[in-house]
Amino acid sequence: MFHYRQSIGVYDIESPWQAFWLGKKTAPVHETMTITSLVHSQCRDSDIRRNIDQWEEANDETKEICRGAVWNDDPAITLWTDQRYDNWYFTPKLSVDYSEWIQVSRALGFGPLPLLPEMPSASYYPEYLNARSQAGDLLFLHSMARVEGEDPHLTKHDLLLWIEVMYRIAIGEWGFEEWQPLGNIELRDRPITSEDRFPFLRWFHDTSLPKASNTIKWMLSRDSEYRMLNIQRRALGSALHIIQDSFSHSHTRREEIQDDVPWKPHYGRIITFHVWEGQSHKKHSHYDHCHHDMSNLTVGDLDSFNAMMGVRDGINAGIKFVDFWAAATPWNEGVAQWLDEKVFGLSPDVTPAHHEI
Repeated sequence: MFHYRQSIGVYDIESPWQAFWLGKKTAPVHETMTITSLVHSQCRDSDIRRNIDQWEEANDETKEICRGAVWNDDPAITLWTDQRYDNWYFTPKLSVDYSEWIQVSRALGFGPLPLLPEMPSASYYPEYLNARSQAGDLLFLHSMARVEGEDPHLTKHDLLLWIEVMYRIAIGEWGFEEWQPLGNIELRDRPITSEDRFPFLRWFHDTSLPKASNTIKWMLSRDSEYRMLNIQRRALGSALHIIQDSFSHSHTRREEIQDDVPWKPHYGRIITFHVWEGQSHKKHSHYDHCHHDMSNLTVGDLDSFNAMMGVRDGINAGIKFVDFWAAATPWNEGVAQWLDEKVFGLSPDVTPAHHEI
């Protein structure tokens, strides 16, 4: 029996069998981007370690944000063994619940298993959260559309709705405490008749996992006993994941800004949200930097990321988002507008979703 103690290191899991069973390591892009944004932000929390070179040097309190940032890739939390003193203990291979990953493989089209007859969603296969995130109705967790031809305004609406709830959890807003059942989370500034009023009821119900009756803490940690567990920071990380993914060329196509910044391309507004089904897996992995050599990157040196397509823009957006969080800026006092216009602004030439990268 093998024990893995390294991070899963996923920007997006190239294949669950490659990343896990075959022991094929992928670069810790999300973790590195997250820590880099923190280091260069205005956050001055005393337990955030800033004078570091690599993300692994971050302390346990800081790494809780990283655990949130990789939650989107394994929301069923199948790849870690919950331990009180170790937050990054990779589950022994023979102990994993493979039912989740079998469904992910079927949904993604890996291996000899046939594709699922229906999209993994709250209506079909609601208990398989990883399949829903990787190839189903929760693909917006990666800034991607669900189906070919999807209206980009719908994709944007859903991902911003998720980011809003995660942000309100992260700043400790009243009504968004970790013990709250998902079905009770209420956006009180929405019309009482709006589906957005109780956002989690759009995705979770009595037969899904998580259920609407499960708490925020259960969804983001499966009620972990980890001594440094911090649900607010995990929520921040989940929101950062969506922002980071939105600058990956395999997730979106963006305008290219012509200016004199030291990294190219410099991305602007979104032209297209991409769809996983039909994409070249090889191209997707390439633009997600799944196998990039991270050894020459330093979290304290932003310019060290200039050669990684989309990463510098994602880090910069993360810095601004962390600044909002550190100042506990209310959602409707600048955060929502910045995300709507600057991060997820749509180009006048915006198109329906498609798979071509």
